[in-house]
Amino acid sequence: MSEAADGVDAVEKAHEVQPDLILIDIALPRLNGIDAAKQVRSRSPESAIPFVSVEHSDDFVEAALADGARGAIANPK
Repeated sequence: MSEAADGVDAVEKAHEVQPDLILIDIALPRLNGIDAAKQVRSRSPESAIPFVSVEHSDDFVEAALADGARGAIANPK
């Protein structure tokens, strides 16, 4: 198991570790979760990437899935 401090760190660690699962927050510093997932997808294509967020909207889910997420978990307000 590994943790990343921000989106840039998440991309680097995903490349190094090649994990089966990457749970990523959409609101990461330095590189947001959606952009980080795009980069992770190219470096670790077999990793499943579900997003988590306090954001709950159809736009969020559509953007996440379009960018390689295999699921999205949002906190309904």
